[in-house]
Amino acid sequence: PQWVDAAVDAHLKIKGMDRGVKAMGFDPADEGTDDKAVAVRKGVVITRAEAWGDGDLSDAIDKAFQIAYDDRCTNLVYDSVGIGAGKDDVMHGDLFANKRAQAYWLLRDRFENTYNAVEKGVYSDPAEMVSIDSTITGFAQLKAELVRVPRKRTANNTFVQILSKPEMKNRKIPSPNLADAVMMCFANK
Repeated sequence: PQWVDAAVDAHLKIKGMDRGVKAMGFDPADEGTDDKAVAVRKGVVITRAEAWGDGDLSDAIDKAFQIAYDDRCTNLVYDSVGIGAGKDDVMHGDLFANKRAQAYWLLRDRFENTYNAVEKGVYSDPAEMVSIDSTITGFAQLKAELVRVPRKRTANNTFVQILSKPEMKNRKIPSPNLADAVMMCFANK
């Protein structure tokens, strides 16, 4: 939570964080009543985070593309194969069990870099940090979701894993749709 708190409006404290591509991450929802979500960033500043429950997949795609157009995004990353649901069983090196775990770990590194820069004065390249604009819609929900994506720990497991959405649902942990959209937003520099 301290790392996420340090990232709130970090772009107002550290110059250059708003330089770079305008990218959008889109979580189209896995199944049933799961919310759809988008996150937009300019450079490394999260400028939009929005989730909604109404409509079907086709409606969600139309809305996401309209947001990407309106916000002039040049990059769009979306979960087309169920990564958010934890369905990707491809091994990624020696550390991560799947792409979702790897992408969340890289996002975690950004939050740590931002915390060290803002709170401890330790320099990091602004391109390797993250900032959350406190004026965005969904700000409180995004902060809550970012700190509740649980790591999966099992005996004899040497890989970094994150609970899948079905595992989270079984434990009555709400789906982190906005956090997934932010994770995807940074999955493509």
